[in-house]
Amino acid sequence: MDAPRAYLFDMDGLLLDTERTFLQAAIDLLVPMGHGAADVRACFVACVGSSSAETRERLAQFLGSTQAALDFDADWRALLKTRLADHVPLRPTVLQTLDHLGARGATMAVVTSTWGANARHHLSRAGLLDRFAFVVAGD
Repeated sequence: MDAPRAYLFDMDGLLLDTERTFLQAAIDLLVPMGHGAADVRACFVACVGSSSAETRERLAQFLGSTQAALDFDADWRALLKTRLADHVPLRPTVLQTLDHLGARGATMAVVTSTWGANARHHLSRAGLLDRFAFVVAGD
């Protein structure tokens, strides 16, 4: 069997252990506003992997209005920026896997629904960006 010509990696939840950070930030913002943690978790899980437009729509339904969703999104992004400023956690075995593939000369890319600037920033902070030939992002 021939080796694959390239390896494509999802980012959040596969390479980067960011989903927990994203969820906890949502809980930290929304529970004090009267939303139950289980409801926030369910909404969050429904949004994972969706487009920005679809996520905004689901948040607007959950929060009761488009404006509430926009306000939350701004606060959430600001909190995430702070929490991920210095360190972006990796999932287990990521470095070993990338080292192994890199040593074999494999071409690797990231494909993610995350916006490109954010994806490249997170990958850079995690020390991974230079390992990938390109990043295909949600925008």
